[in-house]
Amino acid sequence: MLRITLKQLEVFVAVADNNSFTLAAESLYMTQSTVSVHIASLEDTLGTPVFERINKKRISLTPVGRTIYGYAKEVIRNCSDIEQLAGQKEPEKLRIGASTVPSQCWLPDIMSEFIGECGNCAFILRKGDSFQVHEMIRRRTVRVGFVGTILDKVNMDYTPVTQDRIVMLTPNNRHFCDMKSRNACADDLLGEPIIMREAESGTRREFTEYLFNNGIPLESIDQVAEIDQPGAIIESVSKEVGISPMSEKIAAQFIADGKVLAFRFKTDLIRNIYMVTEKEFEASVPEKNFVKFVTNRLKRI
Repeated sequence: MLRITLKQLEVFVAVADNNSFTLAAESLYMTQSTVSVHIASLEDTLGTPVFERINKKRISLTPVGRTIYGYAKEVIRNCSDIEQLAGQKEPEKLRIGASTVPSQCWLPDIMSEFIGECGNCAFILRKGDSFQVHEMIRRRTVRVGFVGTILDKVNMDYTPVTQDRIVMLTPNNRHFCDMKSRNACADDLLGEPIIMREAESGTRREFTEYLFNNGIPLESIDQVAEIDQPGAIIESVSKEVGISPMSEKIAAQFIADGKVLAFRFKTDLIRNIYMVTEKEFEASVPEKNFVKFVTNRLKRI
C-alpha cells in the first residue's frame, strides 16, 4: 500500500523548484508551517531527509532528494495531464462570497475573464453584507470572499482589488439642484432625513466612521429609514423619502439617467474592496487558479 501522497510530492517539488520553503508556501497558497509538515511527513515516510538545511534561508536537495525529484516531477506532470484530459468532466465549482459592490460592479467582469482564460469551471456566487461574507468563509460555505470592510485581521488575509467612492444620493428636485448650483458637498446635507443601510453593511460602517472622524455624533443624524437593498434605497431616495450614503458604482446608471443626484463628501470618501481568504487557506486547484488569476490581474493594472 502506497504511503506517499500526491500532496507530499507536490509540496516537495514546489520547495525544490523554488529552493525555498517560504516561496513554495506562497506558490501553493499554504502557510510555511503547513509546507514544513508535508516535507517532514514525506521524510518520515522515506526514512531519510530530502533537503539539507544549510542555514535559515538556504536549502539544497540531499542525494536521495535529487534522486526522487525527477520521479516526483513526472508524477505531478502526469497528474496535471490527466486533469487536462478529463476536460469533458463537470466544471469545477468555485464558491465565492461577495458583498453588494463587488458582486454587482466588479465580479461579473472578473468571472467572465477567468472563464475565458481558464475554461472548465462554474461559479457559485453567494451574496451578503461584509459581515455575512466573513461568516460564510468561517463556515467554509465559500472559500474566497470579496468585501468592503476588514473585520478579522487575525484569521483572514486581505488583498485590495479595486476601490469605490461613497457619495450622498439625493432626489433630483429643485431644492437639491439649487444645492448643486451652490457647490454644496455631502457634509452640507447631514441635517436632511437620511436612509441608512443595515448595521453590518460596509457602506454604513464607512459612513459612520466618517461622521466619527469629523466629530459628528451619530445621534444627531435624522434616520428616517433603514433598508438592506441598494435598489430599494435608490428608489426611496428618488421618491423623496430621504437622502442616503451609497456606493457611486452601484448608483452610477441612476445618476447618469438623472433619477438621483450625487454629492461628494468634503473629504473624498474612498474605500478599498478586498479579496479575503482564511490565513490557513489550503486551496483546491480551481481556487488556487482563481486567486492567482485575480492577483496577476492586479499586477497588470
